[in-house]
Amino acid sequence: MSILPPNSRPGSEPWLVYDNRAALQAAGRSGLHAFITGVSEYSNLPRQGEAGTASGLGMLRLSSTALTAYLIFDWLLRADGLDSLVAPLATCRLLLSPNQNELDRAGPPAITTAPPLRSMSVPACNLDNFTMAAAAWRQDAMQQQTDVTLFYFSGHGLQEPSGNQVLLLDGFGAPVPLGRHMVDALSLRAGMTPFANHRNDPPPTLPRPNIARKQFYFIDACRNRPDRMPRLQQLGANKIFDAEEPDIPDDRLAPIFYAALPEGIAQSDPRQQTLFSLALLRCLAGEAARPPNETESQYYISVHSLNEGLKRPLDEINQKLGGNQRWQTYGVGEDAILCYLQGPPSVPISIVVEPDTALGRTSVKVKDLNTETDVCSFKCPPDNHPFAKSLPAGPYQLMPEVEALAAPGTAPKKMTIFVEPLRQRLWKVKV
Repeated sequence: MSILPPNSRPGSEPWLVYDNRAALQAAGRSGLHAFITGVSEYSNLPRQGEAGTASGLGMLRLSSTALTAYLIFDWLLRADGLDSLVAPLATCRLLLSPNQNELDRAGPPAITTAPPLRSMSVPACNLDNFTMAAAAWRQDAMQQQTDVTLFYFSGHGLQEPSGNQVLLLDGFGAPVPLGRHMVDALSLRAGMTPFANHRNDPPPTLPRPNIARKQFYFIDACRNRPDRMPRLQQLGANKIFDAEEPDIPDDRLAPIFYAALPEGIAQSDPRQQTLFSLALLRCLAGEAARPPNETESQYYISVHSLNEGLKRPLDEINQKLGGNQRWQTYGVGEDAILCYLQGPPSVPISIVVEPDTALGRTSVKVKDLNTETDVCSFKCPPDNHPFAKSLPAGPYQLMPEVEALAAPGTAPKKMTIFVEPLRQRLWKVKV
């Protein structure tokens, strides 16, 4: 692991918190370059309970978005430590503007891989830092087509009349032109396209024919227009990169996962983390895993499986916390794998015995067909009904047995089931 403490980082890049480029280059391996950003402590916005300001469009400081970004960084470190990422972590640039509560919370034992946030001395997520860190991130991503990039932003966001989303950085709310501390989200993605510069245009139009072809973007922010927002055709948000006219095919896999629908808001569990990130991290832990197939020997999480798998955990989180969070994707084409699992994920299942009148006389054994062993047995009582159990993904057989059958010799039929995160999780056993 190549975590850089504050005194070991390059003076020009205090946000470079992880650097494993030399080792990967020596081994001839591709790598993943991450750019993780989060803002809670908007220094020019009022605190919770205070009156909003006109220059801040009535917005307040946030309670858990910087911590959310930090938790994504921690997941990257854990996944890299298990050699689970589709490419080893090469670099990570981290910009955070946390509040005091986040600094107090983000440390052991809650976080066991990343250093305590307080000790990291991470630069603030303001416009100057964001612009320079993004440029360095892109420079690293321009070396090999087989490299991978990942971007995550958590904080305030707005939607322009055009439908484009802008990200609000630390500094927003100052009495200056509205867009001074905003970033055009799509300009970041547009500036990461392949570009050969056949016409030999001068800088900043630098050639990047070998830029990473797998790019993952996660925008964990609102996409609405506050009531106090002026009727401007454009907000004047900063474009981080120029979008050049394409001169070679844009063959990237570069999906964006938005944590909110257009005109929607991104919600959070106060002082914990955002609802979208709760669901995302559950998916990355296995709830959006697909099984091995003819090309993959391990369970894996990909763009398509995330897009399919986010609904179930997000629905459960919404129900538990009273939320109404929904997500949307942009630019999803062919599938792209983000990470692998070390083994079959654990999947909660339920078994229902029908009819109810047979419940007291019926037991159900569950047999693992991979090992040909019985893994559990249910009967009501003492077990609660529906029967519930978390099982490693794989094939199983349900074997019901009924006491005092009315017609001897007519045993209930056995049932083969396939337990997978993205498949059904409730089975009905009719006896």
